[in-house]
Amino acid sequence: FLNDYFGKLKEKNVGYCVLSGYEGLPEAYRSDDIDILVAQGCIREASAILKSVFREYGSGYCALHNFKGRRTYIFFFQGTDGWISESIKVDLFLHLDFRGRVFLSSREILQKAIPHNDIFIPCAMHQAYIGVVKGILKGGSAWEKYLPRIQRGLAEHAEDMGTLVRRTFRDKTARLLVSDLVAGNTERVETNRKRMIRETYAISLLNHPVRFPLNLVSYLLLRAGNLLNPPNYLIAVLGPDGAGKTTLIERMKGRFQDVFKMDSRGVKVFHIRPGLFPTITELLKKKGPAGETPSFLREAWHAPSRAISLVRLLCFWADYVLGYFVKVLPELGRFHVVILDRYYYDLL
Repeated sequence: FLNDYFGKLKEKNVGYCVLSGYEGLPEAYRSDDIDILVAQGCIREASAILKSVFREYGSGYCALHNFKGRRTYIFFFQGTDGWISESIKVDLFLHLDFRGRVFLSSREILQKAIPHNDIFIPCAMHQAYIGVVKGILKGGSAWEKYLPRIQRGLAEHAEDMGTLVRRTFRDKTARLLVSDLVAGNTERVETNRKRMIRETYAISLLNHPVRFPLNLVSYLLLRAGNLLNPPNYLIAVLGPDGAGKTTLIERMKGRFQDVFKMDSRGVKVFHIRPGLFPTITELLKKKGPAGETPSFLREAWHAPSRAISLVRLLCFWADYVLGYFVKVLPELGRFHVVILDRYYYDLL
């Protein structure tokens, strides 16, 4: 599938560069997703070629992102039994950007792209710089993946790398960052990571006073659209105690992570209700300064009374309605799958 796609891009003279996920290609595909940068003005043609190649192999595709300068697709491949046997996530970029901030243009990357087997990948300097950007934005375990290529790029292209980093961060920050990365001191980088992320917004605005605001507005409109029309799945698992809901949900989590190319944070599970507010039962169980909550309050709360039942119903209603907008919908807007272990149907 990928080999045919790269062949068609070459045939149509569409310039491209595989930013990540190229390890092992073209013989083997070893990544959860593959990032492909295409030449300025070619993203529509690259998307059309991608979908036409897929139609020869698969059963359907899902477009997750579709905004200025970036498109994301997940392609599903069915086995002979009809179940999805494989999937692949492909990101198409016009620039190396994130939430409106432009770090490298397609022209800069494509001018210095180098051949790797039968495909094109970024030069060592750009590989290192991309590692710096992704390491700063992602943090945590991302450094383990990117640090070797960052240090290699700093050793081979120290001056050019310094220029790129200074283009992204303030001079003082850039000098400290380069020093820490050469020494492999990612712990100190992590302590300053949030401040550096804020700097990327300010520097992007200075470097791209027109493009950055337009990209940011485009990104915010995308997020707003995702909240109005969530791109992912909300699944409720219902049944009495002992029916196997928890076992099923655990299997679903692993399956969805594979199919939708998510990490463990990409599948969210809520138990019974969104949990925006604590239950009255939980509040009544809390001990006050004088000790245990008086038992008559707990007894009254659970007594068979129409008034108490109405109050309890209103509490659940508020949690389900407000909790959906505050806790569930944002997860769906982040392209996560949300699974509900019981839901208001069970309450009814």
